[in-house]
Amino acid sequence: MKRYKSALKKNHPKTLRYNIGFMFKNFFDINDDKILRGMMDSYYSSNINLVLFIGQLQESRRNYFNPDDFNIKFDLKDIFDGIILWPTKLLAGHDLTEKKINEFLENYKDIPSVTISVKNKYGPSLLTDNTEGIEKTVSHLVEVHNCKNIAFIRGPEYHNPCNERYKSYLNGLKKYNLKYQEHLITDHLLLDVSSGMKSIDIFFKERKLVPKVEVDAIIAATDKLAIGANQRLTELGIKVPQDILLTGYDNSYVTKQMYPALTTVDTDFTQIGRYAIELLLDKLKGREVKNETIIPSKLIIRESCGCYCDTVSKARQIKKSSEKKDTNSRFDQLKHNKEHITKKIKAIMSDKEIPNNDCDEKLISTLIKDMNEGTNNNFLNTINLCIKKHIDNKGDPIIWHNVISEIRRYILETDLEKHQIENAENLFNQARSLISIHHDRLLGEELQKYIFLSSKVPEIGQLFHYSFEFPKMIENINSGLEILNVNTYYLSIFSDSNDVKTLTLIAGKDKNKKLNLNKEGLKYPTSLLLPDVINLDEKKYCFCVYPLYHEDNINGFITYGFLPELRFFYNSLSTSISSAIDTALLFLKLDEARIENEKLLSTIRRKNIKLKKAVGELNKANEMKNIFLANVSHEIRTPLNSIIGLAEIIKSMSSSYQINNNTDIIVDESSKLLDLINQILDISKIESGKFELMKESFDLYELKESIINLFFSQAIKKGLKFDFIIEKEIPRIINGDSLRLREILINLIGNAFKFTDKGSIDIKVNMIKKFKNFLLLKFLITDTGIGIPQDKQKIIFEAFEQVDNKFNRRYGGTGLGIAISKKFIEMMDGKIGVMSKEGQGSTFWFTARFKTDNGELKIKKEEDIQEYLNIKKKLNILFAEDNPVNQNIVCYHLNKFGCKVNIVDNGRKAIEAFLKEKFDVVLMDIQMPEMDGLEATKIIRSYPSGKDIPIIGFTAHAFESDIKEYIKIGINDVLIKPVKRIELIKKIVKFTAKL
Repeated sequence: MKRYKSALKKNHPKTLRYNIGFMFKNFFDINDDKILRGMMDSYYSSNINLVLFIGQLQESRRNYFNPDDFNIKFDLKDIFDGIILWPTKLLAGHDLTEKKINEFLENYKDIPSVTISVKNKYGPSLLTDNTEGIEKTVSHLVEVHNCKNIAFIRGPEYHNPCNERYKSYLNGLKKYNLKYQEHLITDHLLLDVSSGMKSIDIFFKERKLVPKVEVDAIIAATDKLAIGANQRLTELGIKVPQDILLTGYDNSYVTKQMYPALTTVDTDFTQIGRYAIELLLDKLKGREVKNETIIPSKLIIRESCGCYCDTVSKARQIKKSSEKKDTNSRFDQLKHNKEHITKKIKAIMSDKEIPNNDCDEKLISTLIKDMNEGTNNNFLNTINLCIKKHIDNKGDPIIWHNVISEIRRYILETDLEKHQIENAENLFNQARSLISIHHDRLLGEELQKYIFLSSKVPEIGQLFHYSFEFPKMIENINSGLEILNVNTYYLSIFSDSNDVKTLTLIAGKDKNKKLNLNKEGLKYPTSLLLPDVINLDEKKYCFCVYPLYHEDNINGFITYGFLPELRFFYNSLSTSISSAIDTALLFLKLDEARIENEKLLSTIRRKNIKLKKAVGELNKANEMKNIFLANVSHEIRTPLNSIIGLAEIIKSMSSSYQINNNTDIIVDESSKLLDLINQILDISKIESGKFELMKESFDLYELKESIINLFFSQAIKKGLKFDFIIEKEIPRIINGDSLRLREILINLIGNAFKFTDKGSIDIKVNMIKKFKNFLLLKFLITDTGIGIPQDKQKIIFEAFEQVDNKFNRRYGGTGLGIAISKKFIEMMDGKIGVMSKEGQGSTFWFTARFKTDNGELKIKKEEDIQEYLNIKKKLNILFAEDNPVNQNIVCYHLNKFGCKVNIVDNGRKAIEAFLKEKFDVVLMDIQMPEMDGLEATKIIRSYPSGKDIPIIGFTAHAFESDIKEYIKIGINDVLIKPVKRIELIKKIVKFTAKL
C-alpha cells in the first residue's frame, strides 16, 4: 500500500490500523454526544485511529453550503482511509440537499465514506427512521388512552422527514379504522416554536375545536412544534394532559424539562455511532455492505401523554355489584394470566433493550405476592436489582417508567378487589420513586465531574490572556491545559494570514512530554495535519481537531489527544485559546507596524521638502473641495427639484384629500432631505463668502400656514399648545429670502419641539421699525422645555456645538441648525439671542430686515401629466414591504390600475400568504425584519407552485454585483429605490403581458 510522508499515514502496513475521520458540529448537542459514545465504543474494541473534526465552534456562520463550513483546510485523501460525515449537524437551514453533499464527497470518492441522515451515492449511509416512532405514538394513544380524534401539526413541505412522519400518522389512522378529519390537521408550518403556538390558535381559535370532545390528542412533527403548542395551550387555559394529550419527535434536551415532560420519539444515535464505524471497516476490508441502513426509533413515554397522571379511578371503573364475589377465584385468574403477562413484559423489556436475567418472571411473581399480602419488599427489591443490572450495562434507568406503565396496564385489566388494586398502585408509585432516585444519582455523579472541571474553565481562560507576547502566552496555555490534565495537544497557527497552506506548530505535548520547538516554531504543510517529527506509526490514537476562530477568521488549529471526560469543555477552551492567539497576533502586528513606522518617520525627515510640496497640494485640494460640493449640490438638487415640482403640480390638479395627503408626504420628505443637504452646503458657501440671499416677493401669512402644517401633528402627538401670531401692522406681502427665513424658523421651532415635552410653544412676529422702503421685524420662539444653563447659552450659536453630548445622544441633531441660522440672520442685517432658565423653558429671538412690496404674487398654473399604461388583467399581487409609506405609495399606484394588493411586512408572512392564495406576481423588498426577501424568495422557489411565479425585488442597493446576486438566488428583476410609478408598472406589464 502506498505510504504517505505525514504524521498521519493511511492504513499502516505493520498494524493494519485504519485512520478514520469523523466530521461533526460540537459536543453540546445531545445527539452529537450519543453518536460519539457509540464511536468511542467501536474505537476501544477495534484496531483503528480516530480523528474528530469539529465543524463549528459556534452556531452556523453561513446560510449556504460551502466546504469551508467544515473547516477542512487539507486533503483528506492523503491522510485518511475513510471518513464519516454528519452534514445535517454541520450546517443550518434546509438548503443542505443530498445533491450538494454528494458534490462535496465527489472530491473524496477515492476513499470510502459513510454519511449520517443523508444518502451517499459513493458509500453506505445511515438513515434515521421516521415511520416506526409515529406509528408507535398513534398505537399508544389509541390502545392505552383510547383516543379517537388525534390531531397532527405538520412541518414544512420541503422537510422530507416531516412528510414521512405525516404519512405514518395517516397509516396509523387507517390501521385503527379512525376517520381522516381534515380539521384535525394543520397546513405546512415552519420548524420553530412560534409555528407550534400558531397551530394551537388554528385548532382552538380559528376552527373552534373543543378539547376532549372534538380532539383528544395532538401529535407534533417535531419537538419544537410541540414546545410551542404546549406553551400556547397553557396560555389558553387548556391543561396537558388533563384536557388534551400531546407528543413530539426528536427527544431534545428541553423535552425533559417541560411541564409536563414531553412524550416524544427518540432515535438510537449511540447505535448510529457504532454502525458508522462498523460499516466503514467492512467497506475498507472489501466486504459487501448495504447502501442504506435504517436506524429504528423508539417511543419515550413521559407525562404529556397522560401515562403518569391517571388515578385509580381513572385506571378503570370498578364494577359495582351487590353480589358477593369469590376473591380467591379472581386472584386465581390473575395467577392463571401470570404466564401471559410475563410474556408481554418480556417483549416490552426486549423492545427497550433491557437485559432479561429472569427479571420479567420475578417481577410478576413478587408483584402478585405483595398485591395480595399488602407488603412491598419483594417487588421493590426485585425491581431495584433489575435497574442496577441495567445501569451496569450502561442503560438509562428512566426507561423503566415505560415498563412500569405496561405492567400497570395489564394488571389493572384484571377484575380484582379494591384493596388489591390499591396495593398495586402503591407499589407502582414506590417503584417510580425508586427509578427517579437511580436516575438522579447517575446525573449527580456526572454533574459533580462537570462542575469540578467547569469551575476551572473561566479561571484558565483568563490565564491565557495574562500576556500579549507569544512566548508568555504559550507558556500560559501550557500551564492551563496541564491543570485540566490535557496531556496531549498540538497548537498550530497559519504561517501567514494570507496563506492557509502552511501551518506553524508553536506549542504542544505528547503524553505529558513537552515538544522541543525553537522560537520560530516548526512549519509544515496544512494538508498533513501534524508535522513529520511526530511519529505515530506504532501508536493507536484518538485526536480531536478544533479550528481557532476569531469572528469569521480562522487562525489555525489545536489538536487534542481526546479525553471523553473533557469533551464538554473543549469548545470553551478552544474559544479562549483562539481569542488569546488573535490578541497576541494583533500585538505582534502592532509591534511590526511600530518598527515600520519608525522607518517611515526617518524617511519623512529626509524628505521634508517633498512634505512641504504635499502640504501645498493639500491646500489646493481643499480649494477643490468647495467646487466638488457645488457639483454635488447641483447633481442632488436637480432630481429633488423635479420631485418637489411634480408633487406640487399633482397637488394643484385636484382637491381630493387622498391626493393632497400623499403629495404632502412627497413634498415634506423631499424638503427634509433638501434641507439637510442645504445645511451642509450652505455653511461651506457662507464661510467662503460665495453665498447670496435671494430677493423676491413672498406671502408671510402663507409661510406661517406652511410652518403650522409642518409642526401641527407634532404638537398633537406631544399634547403641546402651539400658536403663531403676526402683528396686524405687518404687511402680508414682503420682499426677501423666504426660503432662508423658513429654514431659520424650522430650525428654531424644531429645537423647541425637540426639547419640550409638556406646556406650549408660541411664535410671535413683531414690528420694530417701518421705513418707506423696508421694515425691521422681530421673531420670538418661546417654549416651556428643559431650558439652557447660563454658561452654555453662548456656545450653542457656534457650528457643530450643542449644550452637552448627552443631549445629542437623547435628542439627536448635527449642531449645524442654529449656527447656520445665525449666519443667515446676520446677512439679513439682524441679530439673534436667547433668554432661558434651566428647567423653565427658553425664548429664542432674532431680527431681520425686509423690503416692502405692495405688489401681488403671481401663481403659475401648471399642466397635468397623465401616463397611460396597459394592464390587460386585474392582477392579484403579493407585496412584501415593511415601510408603511412605501406600502401606501405602491398600493395607491397599483389600485389605480385595478390590481388587488395583499400587503405583508416580512418574508415569513410572505411565505405564509403565498401558500394560502394564488398570486400573479410577487413584489419583494430585499431588507425586512424577521426574514429578509432573499431567504423568502429561496423558500418560495422551493415549492412547485413557486418555480415560475414572477418575483420583482425592491432594494436601495444599486450596485450591479448585488443585483446579479439577487437574480442568481431566484429574483426575476429588480427595482431600485426610490421607485417611480412608470418603472413599477412597466416591470409588472413585462412579466404579466401573457396572462
